Amino acid sequence: MTNGFTRQETIDLTGIDSGRLSYLDRTKLVVPLKFGNPKHPKVVYSWQQVLGEHLSYAIGINTDSKKGSKKGE
Repeated sequence: MTNGFTRQETIDLTGIDSGRLSYLDRTKLVVPLKFGNPKHPKVVYSWQQVLGEHLSYAIGINTDSKKGSKKGE
């Protein structure tokens, strides 16, 4: 078994939705470990990735370039 957090655990811990996690993966900002079926892989996030995502969300950093650099801007 791989150490880390599943997608659902990461969502629960960070408050970030599944779509945002997919965006972060597509843009290579946060790339989880993937295994299994390539079309629908199981993903595992490391503790460092989860902590980084949570802190970014908590302090209001928005990684979506269409909306500015911080929430509410």
